[in-house]
Amino acid sequence: MAGVAGLWLAAAATIAAAQDGPSSDEAASQPAPPMLLGAASNFSQGWNADLLARARALPVRNFRDGIRWGEIERRPGEYRFERPQLNYPAELARVDGTLVLTVNWGNGLYDSGQTPHSAEAVAAFGRFVAELVERYPAITTIEVGNEFNSANFVAGPVRDAGLAQRGAYHLALLRSAAVAARRVRPSIAILGGATHSIPAGYLWPILESGGAALMDGIAIHPYTTPIDQLPGQIGVLRRNALAANMPIAITEFGTDDAALAADHLLRGYATLSSLGASSLYWYPLNDRGDGLIPLIERDGSITGAGEAFRFIEAELADHRAVDLSPDPFTFVHAFGANRMVLWGDPRSVAVQRDDIVALDARGRPVGLAQLALQADRAIVLTSERPIDFANDVRLGCQTLVADSYYQFAYGSADRRSEFARFEPSAMVAGSRRNWVLMPGQQRTGVPWTPYLGLPGRGNLRLTADNVILRQRAGERVAAVFEYAGEPMKPLQLAVTIESAPGAAVEFTAQIDDANGMRLVRSE
Repeated sequence: MAGVAGLWLAAAATIAAAQDGPSSDEAASQPAPPMLLGAASNFSQGWNADLLARARALPVRNFRDGIRWGEIERRPGEYRFERPQLNYPAELARVDGTLVLTVNWGNGLYDSGQTPHSAEAVAAFGRFVAELVERYPAITTIEVGNEFNSANFVAGPVRDAGLAQRGAYHLALLRSAAVAARRVRPSIAILGGATHSIPAGYLWPILESGGAALMDGIAIHPYTTPIDQLPGQIGVLRRNALAANMPIAITEFGTDDAALAADHLLRGYATLSSLGASSLYWYPLNDRGDGLIPLIERDGSITGAGEAFRFIEAELADHRAVDLSPDPFTFVHAFGANRMVLWGDPRSVAVQRDDIVALDARGRPVGLAQLALQADRAIVLTSERPIDFANDVRLGCQTLVADSYYQFAYGSADRRSEFARFEPSAMVAGSRRNWVLMPGQQRTGVPWTPYLGLPGRGNLRLTADNVILRQRAGERVAAVFEYAGEPMKPLQLAVTIESAPGAAVEFTAQIDDANGMRLVRSE
């Protein structure tokens, strides 16, 4: 049977939850450096001086781009940079820009232009990277590979290889680039991994096979992870000891939703800053024709995402965010003592001081009388004086007491599993089974992000917003969501289900002796 998407449970109580959280004075004392904000440009595909001027005026200071190897080394060992799109790093240096350079493409001189895999091609790849690093001081970071775990940006044997061999190919390129680049500039930063999504099961073996010693950070593009699920999935990645303290660079981050692009950038920036990410690069700087919302339109106008970028740079980017969220359904991130970003399950917001100003994700004023949290819209509170969240901000009634989306947890190591009253499990042929953490892309044919599954049952899996239950002949399977509430507390159960075409849907809600509620969802 087909999978069923969009399942979550929300039990609402009639009694408001208490509000609590550390003050922003504590947030301001955090010494961590701020997260760098940048944008992914495509100057390597066509130089545009006007676009650079508009980007710097926004201001974009940090760029991520590439250079095609085959256009520079046309004879073995000879490097030529005459064309403007090959020399653009020099232009970035003139305007004090920095560059994360992605090196991923092959060269027709080696391995027939496929992704380098032979010893000769891999060595030549390293020499090319060293040439770039020595020539261009604007290059501060080398990102080895681009979504190397996918099939879109690799070719030849690397594309055809299984995941383990794919990781080995990446490791060889990483080693060649890192050794050669550091020989000419020891301070150059090297990013490895270079994955689409957050596939911990793919990344861990690379780290364990020597990658951790070669890279200064892990590069990921978490397009497939909802913002509110980033803490859980990055938390899974960090469970490996080699990834626990490794910097994580978000070298692509974006959305195709124009109406929510500004909020997507601000919510993502706040969340990832609180999680300790080293950088976030919005994709794209300018329109690429792929549907993702740029910062700057083709006519030179600034999009909503661009306005959010400008606002973040002006008001937030000089501080590392600190998570002050008071409950699993309300998100509060403080930037220093005077700024905080809020969103979450709908509830009212009231400020207790006249000097506090509310702004939207684009930096525009919001009327204080209409303040309310929304799940996908951000509010920024700002003041010239420190804001104490516990005393200066009042949130309305929180009627939500359990939610299978916000509280989805990846086992006992996930801090959100401390809320013991809500717990999902599986029923297989009448037997209760506990879900097991699957780290993501640990083998082919499974999600590229962490999920819960059962060993030996590839088509039984659960994520925060998706459940797949494929039963064998004569077998019945179900996903079970349980909430054990306080005695005699009246509850309302809200369920939203979007089933895949042709899926058989069955739903059962069961109340056990007024002390708990069980939601059974099967197909």
